[in-house]
Amino acid sequence: MGQLPLLVALAVAGVVGVIGLLRSYRRSERRRALPAAARSAGLDYSPDDQFNCTAVAFPLFRAGDGRQVQDVMWRPDAGGDHPVEPVRVFDYSYYDEYRDKNGNVRKQWRYFTCALVQHHGSWPQLSVKPEGVLDKAEHMLGGDDIQFESEEFNRTFAVHCDDRRFASALIDPQMMEILLKTGGAISLDTMGRFLLLSSDLLDPLVLPRLLAMAEDVLAHVPPAVWELYPTVPDQVDPQSAPVGPDGFDRPPQAWMPFDETPSLLHPDTSWDPTPGVDHDLEGHVIEAPPEDPWRDQPSG
Repeated sequence: MGQLPLLVALAVAGVVGVIGLLRSYRRSERRRALPAAARSAGLDYSPDDQFNCTAVAFPLFRAGDGRQVQDVMWRPDAGGDHPVEPVRVFDYSYYDEYRDKNGNVRKQWRYFTCALVQHHGSWPQLSVKPEGVLDKAEHMLGGDDIQFESEEFNRTFAVHCDDRRFASALIDPQMMEILLKTGGAISLDTMGRFLLLSSDLLDPLVLPRLLAMAEDVLAHVPPAVWELYPTVPDQVDPQSAPVGPDGFDRPPQAWMPFDETPSLLHPDTSWDPTPGVDHDLEGHVIEAPPEDPWRDQPSG
């Protein structure tokens, strides 16, 4: 009878090992499908983050104890008099560290797909998230969840913004319709010159659709937003440019226009680890991303 607990422990370890292998296989298959998905949509692709996509200080990009960006797609700039706005879609993950009852450090990962687009506005920080249980309770207690005329939208999303005028100007009936078509699966955030869409990890074939959605959202920004909120000039004095509203978590003297900022290549790593395993991807150490905003095209 004394061997029974040991046999049970070995059986559980075996099951966990098999599950880990299956997860690893699915992640590997997913990564192999991403380059073809990008090509079929007419997008460029890099397995690594050559743009430092998370330099903009959105709360999602500051969550956890460590972060990872991989599998970046972007629309190549065809040039001409009317270049497209820079937009990226990529896989993003972060982990929280904790200690188990034996004192071992573990990492719990969360995974997302994100689309980040730059525009020429200077917008307040706004968050449009799927309505959760805590949001509903907060609203019942008189919280700061902004309400709109559409009850369906209010049931589906929680909107938070210190500048209610901006929230009302941006979230017009047409923008509500665009967001409602996602069924509450997409979050929208704004900060300075950047607009972020995020969701749970998406199928490879769906990543280009999230990029297209980010472009569609920007194309349907109501005229009142552009009229009420200032635009960022193409060329500014880095010493005098306002850093905080732009969303960069950097000193003023380091600010510069988007397409003039140097990019840093990140080392190649494979996809996410199995949650709870105390090692990084392929054994590499995750380092905090340098605080440099990304640019129009990758270097190298």
